[in-house]
Amino acid sequence: MADHPTVAVGLGKAHGVEGLGQSADLIDLDEDRVGHALVDRATEEILVGDEKIITNELHPIAESFRDQAPALPVVLGETVFDRQDGYEAFVVPEQLPGLTIEFIQSHDRSWVYPSEAIGEPISSVMNLIRLHHFGLVVENLQDACKRFEQVLGLSAQDFRDDQGKGMQYDARILLPNHCWLHLVQNWNPEARVNRFLQSRGQGLDHIAVQTTDIQADVTYLRDHDIPVFKDEILNAADGFESFVYPDQLPGMTVELIEPHAHSWSFPEEAFPSRTD
Repeated sequence: MADHPTVAVGLGKAHGVEGLGQSADLIDLDEDRVGHALVDRATEEILVGDEKIITNELHPIAESFRDQAPALPVVLGETVFDRQDGYEAFVVPEQLPGLTIEFIQSHDRSWVYPSEAIGEPISSVMNLIRLHHFGLVVENLQDACKRFEQVLGLSAQDFRDDQGKGMQYDARILLPNHCWLHLVQNWNPEARVNRFLQSRGQGLDHIAVQTTDIQADVTYLRDHDIPVFKDEILNAADGFESFVYPDQLPGMTVELIEPHAHSWSFPEEAFPSRTD
């Protein structure tokens, strides 16, 4: 598991300070706007020398953090940056378990998601249809969920204690683009996620992409000499799963998942204002 990096994920578009008490407004993965997908965890080094800016809409986010109790984080450098992808501010891993959160407000130079691509296949050779979830390995699920609630107002739900052969707790935080952050605490020394924790510490250990035919996709990978974890499709509670490791992809583990009929799905009532 030493090949697995811990990465930091930037989440969509941040609204003004009025959204800080509402998770649906605070982090908005808008399909019409795309921010940074992955941000190097050593954020302090990347941002050295960037110009400090103040905007009427995004600056109150940084100001809000400074006004909160000392136990809550200060946005990196108490600074809002004007970058190519938008106005940005960061909450660093010391304040959240294993990842950096980026607030981003798009401007006229930002990437946008092409309208003609919405609903189209995302792979030309496999049966991949959408981002399904991010997998976050934590030392203590209760503490991690409490931290996300305290810092960002993001509430975890669907807590389980019957996964991982009885040696795992997990929960999820829903995000408005019909995917979720999957938080996992596992103490089975043989489990993939526990080995990640022991070798890398808390962190984002994989991204999961949903497929409509995992058997065909794994066959495609094998035919092209791309190995998957244990060279098999795992039958888990969340669906049929296979993992492609970082030695095959640049710096990340990717899970292919074909959910069962009884697996977690995205509740349509969670963000009723959103449409695909």
